[in-house]
Amino acid sequence: MRPSSKVFNDPIHGHIELSGLCVKIIDTPQFQRLRDISQLGGVYYVFSGAASRRFEHSLGVSHLAKQFVEMLRSNQPELRITDSDVLCLEVAGLCHDLGHGPFSHLFDGRFLPTINHNHDFAHEHASIGLFDHLIRVNNLKPVFSLFGLNEDDIQFIKELMLGDHKESPPGFVWKGRGNKTFLYDIVANKRNGIDVDKFDYFARDCHVLGVTKSFDSTRLLRFAKVFRVSRDTYGNRGRSALNDEVAMSGAINGSPQKNSLVRANSIAGSDASSSSSSSGVSPLEICFHVKEAWNLFELFHTRYALHKRAYQHRVGTAVELMLLEVMLLADPYLRFSGTGGELRKMSECPSDMEAYWKLTDSIIKQIETSYTDELAPARAMIQRLRVRDLFAFSGEIILSAERRTQLLQGGTAQIKREMLELLRAHEAQASLDCKGSPVPVASVPAGAGAKMEVEVVKDEDVFCEIVKISYGKGAKNPVSGPTAFYEPKKEFSEPGPAPTASARESNNTDSYSCTDSVDDELRRRQEEEIQEQNKHWSVGVIPQDSVSRLTPREFEETYIRVYSRYKRQAAIVRDIFQKWCQQNKVSQPITPMKRARQPSE
Repeated sequence: MRPSSKVFNDPIHGHIELSGLCVKIIDTPQFQRLRDISQLGGVYYVFSGAASRRFEHSLGVSHLAKQFVEMLRSNQPELRITDSDVLCLEVAGLCHDLGHGPFSHLFDGRFLPTINHNHDFAHEHASIGLFDHLIRVNNLKPVFSLFGLNEDDIQFIKELMLGDHKESPPGFVWKGRGNKTFLYDIVANKRNGIDVDKFDYFARDCHVLGVTKSFDSTRLLRFAKVFRVSRDTYGNRGRSALNDEVAMSGAINGSPQKNSLVRANSIAGSDASSSSSSSGVSPLEICFHVKEAWNLFELFHTRYALHKRAYQHRVGTAVELMLLEVMLLADPYLRFSGTGGELRKMSECPSDMEAYWKLTDSIIKQIETSYTDELAPARAMIQRLRVRDLFAFSGEIILSAERRTQLLQGGTAQIKREMLELLRAHEAQASLDCKGSPVPVASVPAGAGAKMEVEVVKDEDVFCEIVKISYGKGAKNPVSGPTAFYEPKKEFSEPGPAPTASARESNNTDSYSCTDSVDDELRRRQEEEIQEQNKHWSVGVIPQDSVSRLTPREFEETYIRVYSRYKRQAAIVRDIFQKWCQQNKVSQPITPMKRARQPSE
């Protein structure tokens, strides 16, 4: 007997219903650990409402994935989306973040690269491993079978979580889902980043952070359609396609635009000169109506605003640097039970899922309440967090596009090394000037008397961060290029004929669930129906100026930030950073206006 579905009351999406299979997955220790992993890491120490967890985000993504694919199935029956496809996407949305470690991206983005510079860990890979582990230890394969899902479907779920074969972990065999390539756009869209994962966490994070959300994901889902889109090695669209304009009378933002779309595909799919599929047929992709271009710009602008105002907040970064130090100090001494009872360090847990699922934010409380001498330094750092004695922000600069490549070649290590060289040179000069009393630059306030107090700044007391904030595709425009749009052809007043009876009747069958099981005649009929629908639409990319003259001309900005371990060192590090900026001929940094409080105050 199949487990029954369950309704959850979500603050973002309201009452959402998840399948019985999802409920069985949720009710496992491996999934419940997401209740103890913060969505926003160190941001919670800055924004008091930012206490959301990976647990509720995962439920929201599962709901949106099901909603999205059901809408596509309803609008385009010729795609033959099956019940198994829908359930696979629902499970993939639910489990896509299983692999996050303590404080989410702090673990895989800071801790593991610091402790092992050659690490190849990605939380998506851990999600795949933990998904397999969850099924095995909880004996869920019979439950999958009750819902009609087999080994190929479980493999497909893992592929949906990855989003693209290029993201596969070593040894992972990518099987695909026949011609249903568009399904990979829903949970983890690696081509343009427009997926339900972002729809949920943008809305959820805006809600808890008090940031206004300016995009409408429900409208985006309603105006999504699947078309064939040809591509080649010239960027995201073919060179010949980019030069082949389709003249239209469509209007964007109320103003008529000439050539509002640049053709990106052969509408009928019969004259495509380039292809991303081995069969020579252009793949099916999710496209959006041309009038949704501004809505998509708002989506990516929301991403930028969240990073600018919250995710990359300078105080939040200071907190994460301190949490990182806690984890580094504790790693040699904390142990977690893995496979066969073997004890593993925190940094070793990603290679053993039995140990890894026990890693959550609770390690901070575990360290704080410990009593061993070895963990005393880590406990002291946590105490500083508790009393708000944070690493001190000492300044930041924003780099022009021309200077990024030159100044960032050596990364943070080179910048810090150059700053320390300046610091030691000033210390040596001050030592000579003060007849043997080493006085670091800026350690003596202006107007101070003969009595001078020396403040020593060690190498490990200086922290340098490179912060990149973008619209989601680095320096590239995420809308005018990676994303394909559609609009009706002038000669057609209606979208096209209704789907044939064969499409509607086969919509709920599993005939297309695996490439090997596809009947050639059904494939031929499906292709004819897709082409019949597609010939009523023009599909292409939108030139940036067709959307608005006020859209950004640059889509990424890069900062260099500097911190000191103690507030009393902030002035010294600030002055050295200013001298480094002068030496490298960049603009003067933004620095704290308040004078660092002295210990006696």
